[in-house]
Amino acid sequence: MTDAERLERRLARERRARREAEAITEASARDAYERERALTLLAEVASAANEALDLRPALEAALERICRYTGWTTGHAWMRDEDEEGLLHPLGVWSLRDPDRVLAFCQATKSKVLRPGEGLPGHVAASGRSWWSEDVISDPMFQRAEAAAASGLRAGFAFPVQAGGIVVAVLEFYTDVPAPPDQPLMDLMANVGTLLGQVVERERSRVRLERLAEALAGRNAELQRSNAELEAFAYAASHDLSEPLRMVTSYLRVLQRRHGDELDDEGTQLVGHAVGGMDRMRALIDALLDFSRAGRTPLSLRDVDIRAVVEVTLLGLQARIEETHGHVDLGALPHVHADPVQLGRVFQNLIANGLKFSRPDVDPSVTVRAERNGSGWRFDVTDNGIGIDPAQGEKIFQMFHRLHTRDQYEGTGLGLALCERVIKRHGGRIWVEAAPDGPGSRFSFTIPDERPHSSPR
Repeated sequence: MTDAERLERRLARERRARREAEAITEASARDAYERERALTLLAEVASAANEALDLRPALEAALERICRYTGWTTGHAWMRDEDEEGLLHPLGVWSLRDPDRVLAFCQATKSKVLRPGEGLPGHVAASGRSWWSEDVISDPMFQRAEAAAASGLRAGFAFPVQAGGIVVAVLEFYTDVPAPPDQPLMDLMANVGTLLGQVVERERSRVRLERLAEALAGRNAELQRSNAELEAFAYAASHDLSEPLRMVTSYLRVLQRRHGDELDDEGTQLVGHAVGGMDRMRALIDALLDFSRAGRTPLSLRDVDIRAVVEVTLLGLQARIEETHGHVDLGALPHVHADPVQLGRVFQNLIANGLKFSRPDVDPSVTVRAERNGSGWRFDVTDNGIGIDPAQGEKIFQMFHRLHTRDQYEGTGLGLALCERVIKRHGGRIWVEAAPDGPGSRFSFTIPDERPHSSPR
């Protein structure tokens, strides 16, 4: 082989290598360009889906962008019923390059309602998979072949929109030339279907939340009406029972006073039990009336000197303080915007409980303190008594919830429930915890600076 021949062969190899390198570079550039276009399409569909309040505008945006991406002339969306039949209805959402040209196809589509498995969209809805037809005119599955031919449409494909694993819509596209299946395109459309399905799931969640909110609002209104009716009944019943109960108690006391000597031990005991029962019932009715008034009486809010309120309360508790050898210590107490009468009931119940639930052989001691708490005041009523099981911390504010029998400690089980009602009406909250410096309990409640906008019952 001559030098010239060797040179020619080497040049041929170099030209071939250069062509191969150029082809690889061109293919890589083309792949990169197609990937960029695909990502742009997904980004645009995702943006439209996020902005859409419901499925229709999201489908409109997807149809327009897919037709622009593929260069295909016609796009349309079907919606599936949520019932068992799952019929497909034309949504009337189109992307059309030449509307007049495809008028026959649009009219034929508008009149169609497809069952699952029927026609190209029905097949997609039934299978949950994309479907491609190289030439819809000659495809026996395609039901609108005559209209497609009149409109000059040939190839077509469709893909599902799924939400929660169920096909909720089908998007179909057509072009005016036959086209072989394009698997990368179908894979891309699967991602588009996922994005659009998220719009459906979001819309369904919104509808469910709205229905739940409506149901809860209805239940709440019904509960408020029921509570109001029960409260009105309790108030009326308690009020109406007071007088006959007072009369029966008075007669029993007269019987004790005038004829007690004529009764044997059993009769004396029975009358005593009856009087005690009447007294307990009288106390319960009075407590019910107080509890009802605490929710029914409008708040009389004004600037209140809390120290003055507590000092008046202590005057009413003076006999119990002396009887229990108790001590009540007041710290610096502020002025607040509140109802002095109802707030006085709160302090009366909390201080009285501190005196009542004392430990054996330990004189009860109660302290009342206050400190700033954000945009209001926090009040602490702390005792050195028997304390409260933390597990009962919320239950003790329920009506008639008692931690001890009446033989151990007297009471109606309504005092703390009344306290909670009053504090809530003032816009605050109340809770209990262990005393910080030893045995006992600390009841705390808050009163905000501003007047509450409403009066929760």
